[in-house]
Amino acid sequence: MLVVRARYEKKVATQLEKWGIVCYLPLKRELRQWHDRKKWVESPLFSSYLFVQPTVAQLHQVFETSGTLQYLRYDNKPALVSELEIKRIKEICAFSAAVLVEPSSFHPGERVEIQEGPFIGYQGILVEKTGQQYLKIAIKSMALQMLLQIDAGKVKKVKSLK
Repeated sequence: MLVVRARYEKKVATQLEKWGIVCYLPLKRELRQWHDRKKWVESPLFSSYLFVQPTVAQLHQVFETSGTLQYLRYDNKPALVSELEIKRIKEICAFSAAVLVEPSSFHPGERVEIQEGPFIGYQGILVEKTGQQYLKIAIKSMALQMLLQIDAGKVKKVKSLK
């Protein structure tokens, strides 16, 4: 995983792809409001992060790109993100609709698992934010967390996280 300057994610990804370096930039679609118009834009899901798979020969070539800062480190080692986590991030980026949450018997802090839809099998901690319930999914190897808005009828309580 690569750390890049803010707002340089797309530029760095384009340059790395030109050089044949395997990279992935997860994007999310957002409706942005300007004073005179609204427009759908794609912005990075994780600001300043880019997933890369350079070969040994390409490890240092990555830093020849303007905007590249360093490899992300976790516990003083280069952060490695598994193929499963990349697959899940791709699924999250492909899932565009948020589901309105109905009141349920779940309480903040409980461990839950998604039972239906594209996120089946995901586990996380239920949290409450501005009157709505979200399922918080932690991506441990990246030291990041994502909040997914999910229908309470599509989750069940579990005793421990996988």
